[in-house]
Amino acid sequence: MGELRFWSRVGFVALLLIGLWQFLFADRAEVLLHVDTNQRSHFKIYYRNADEGWSEYRVKIVSLGRGKSEFEFRLADLRHISELRLDPLARKGVIRVISLVLHQDGFAPLVLTSPEQMKRLVQERDIGEITLDGGGGFSITSTGNDPALTWTIPQLSPVENFPWVVARIAVLLLLSFLLVLFAQKLLPRWLFVPGGLLVVLTLVCVMAGVSRFNVHPDEAVHAAAAKYYTKYTLPPPVGDLRVEDTYSCYGVSRLYNGEIAYLFAGKFARLLAPLDLPDYMAFRFFNAVLLLILLSLAVVRQVYRIVLLPLLLSPQIWYIFSYWNSEAFALFLTMIAAAQLVEEHSALNRLLAGEKIPFSLLRLFGLGLLLGMLLLCKLNFFVFLLFVGLFICWRFFLGEIPLRRDMVLRIVTVAVFALAIFGGAKFFDAWNNDFHKSEKMLAAREQYAEPAFKPSTPLDKKFCRLQMKDRGVPFSTLIEMCWGELSFRTSVGEYGFTSVPGSFNYYDLVRALMLALGGTIVVSICLSGGFKGISLAALATTCCIILIAMAFYRSWTADFQAQGRYFLPMLGIFSVVLYRLRASLSNIVTVSLSGLLFITSLYSFIFVALAGLDKVVLPFN
Repeated sequence: MGELRFWSRVGFVALLLIGLWQFLFADRAEVLLHVDTNQRSHFKIYYRNADEGWSEYRVKIVSLGRGKSEFEFRLADLRHISELRLDPLARKGVIRVISLVLHQDGFAPLVLTSPEQMKRLVQERDIGEITLDGGGGFSITSTGNDPALTWTIPQLSPVENFPWVVARIAVLLLLSFLLVLFAQKLLPRWLFVPGGLLVVLTLVCVMAGVSRFNVHPDEAVHAAAAKYYTKYTLPPPVGDLRVEDTYSCYGVSRLYNGEIAYLFAGKFARLLAPLDLPDYMAFRFFNAVLLLILLSLAVVRQVYRIVLLPLLLSPQIWYIFSYWNSEAFALFLTMIAAAQLVEEHSALNRLLAGEKIPFSLLRLFGLGLLLGMLLLCKLNFFVFLLFVGLFICWRFFLGEIPLRRDMVLRIVTVAVFALAIFGGAKFFDAWNNDFHKSEKMLAAREQYAEPAFKPSTPLDKKFCRLQMKDRGVPFSTLIEMCWGELSFRTSVGEYGFTSVPGSFNYYDLVRALMLALGGTIVVSICLSGGFKGISLAALATTCCIILIAMAFYRSWTADFQAQGRYFLPMLGIFSVVLYRLRASLSNIVTVSLSGLLFITSLYSFIFVALAGLDKVVLPFN
C-alpha cells in the first residue's frame, strides 16, 4: 500500500509539472526582439484574437535606450492570436528593428523582417515611413507620441517535435520522482522551507548583483536616504542642505518619515566600506543578509520553517529583498514578531505565562526593542501591530493566558520600553525641527517638488492621479481603473516601475492557484479548526480587510498607487494563522497548491524579472 501511495503521488506531481510546462512554456510564444535606437522610450507589443479589442492586459513592454538592444520574452499562445500591434516608440523619433522573431513549440518560427511578412504590416497612426535595410531589418520613423503598426499573424506551419516532447516528459517524470522522494524526507519536519529559502536567497543575490541601479521602484531616493547614515547617526532637520539629493518628485525625503531601516542600512554599508562596493550594492546586500538571517533561523528552529512558508508563495516578496528599499527590514521584523507570538517557548509566551526567567528584564527590553522598531516602520505595518494586540486579547478571551497582575505588569513594561523608543525618536524629530515640522515639510515640498506635485499648484494642473477624491472622482472609479487587478499583479510578479509584467495568462494561473489554496484553507478550517480556528481566521481576515481598505482610501484621497508592497503585513498575519492551525492545514491539497505557487514564482522571477530588467554592463578591456 505504501509503494502504491508513493507512485500515485509521483504520477500526480508529474501531471502537475507537465501541465505547468505546457501552460507556461510550450503554449507560449517566445519573442526575440533586436532593435537599435538612441531614444529612451518603450517598445510595446499588443496581441489579440479576431473577436477581441486591444487591451492593456494583453501587452508586453520593454524599455529602450538603457544600453540594451536585445530582448527575449513570452506572449500568449500564437494559436489564439490573430494580430499584433507594435507601438515602437512613445515619442517622435527613429527606431531600427533589426529582427523580430516569434517561436512556439511545435511550429515554424515567424520572422517579421522577412519580405513576405513585411507585406502584412499596416500603418495605423503616427508613422512617417518604413525603410527597409540592406541587412534584412527596417527603420520606423515616428511622427507623433503614439505610433502604431499592426501585423496580421499568418497561418502557423506545424513542425515535427516528437523526440523533444518525449525527452521533456521523461525529464519531468524523473523530476517528479525526485521531488516526491525528497518530500517524504522533508515534509514531516517542514525541511522543504529552508531548501526553498536557499533557492530564493540565491536568486535574490543574483538579482542584487546583476540588475542596474534604479531600475527598481524608487531605489534612487531610498539609496540617497541610507547614504546619509553612512556619515551621520542622527536624522537631519527638514531643509538641511546635506540631504538635497534625497528628495523625490513629490518634494519629500525618506529621511523625514522616521523609518529606522535607513539607519541600519547606512551603518551596514559603512562596515562594508573596505570592499569598495557601490553604495546601492551594499544597501541591496543588507536586505539579502536579512533574508539570510531568516534562512538560518529556519534551519535551526522548526517554528521558523512554518512561519516563513508564506515567503515562498510569491516572487514579489523575493523581489523586495533583491533591491534596496525599506519594506524588507519591516517584513524581517514582522516575521520575527510572528514567531514570538506563536512559538510555545518564545520569550513573549514565557513572559505571558508568568514563568520565572533569568534576566527577565533584559528579555522584556528585547521585546520592547522589537516592538519599538516595528513602530518605526512604514505606517501600513501598524495593521500587523493591531493584529498582535487583538491576537493576545483573543488568547485572554479563550483562557490560554491567565490574567494575573504580574503578567499585566510585564506587558506594561514591554509597552513602556517600546513607547520610550518610539516616543524618544518622535520627540527628537520634533525638537530637531523646532516643533514646526509640518510647516517645514510644506515649505520643502514647495521648494523641491516638481511643478505637477507642488502643494501650491492648482488641483486641475496637478498630476492627474493625485487627490482624486478632492477632484470629485467617486471611489467606484478606482475600481473601474482596475485598482484591484493592478494591486494583485504587483503582489504576485510585476517588476521595475511596473514596466516588466508577466503575461496575462500567468496572472490568471496564479489567481486560480491562490483562489484554490484560499478555498482549501477555508474548508479545512471550517471542517477541523473548531471555534478557535474559525475565530482566529475571522480575526486575521478582519485585519487584512482593514489593510486593504487603508490602501484603497489612500489611493483615493492622496495618490493613486496600486502596489502590492502595501499588503506585506498580511504575511505576518498569515504566518500566525498557519502555525496555529498547522494540524488542519497539513494536507496533500494545501501542500501541492503551495508547491505549485512556488514553482510559478520561480518561473516569474527567473524568466520575467531576471530576464526583463536591465543588467549592469561590465567594462571589459
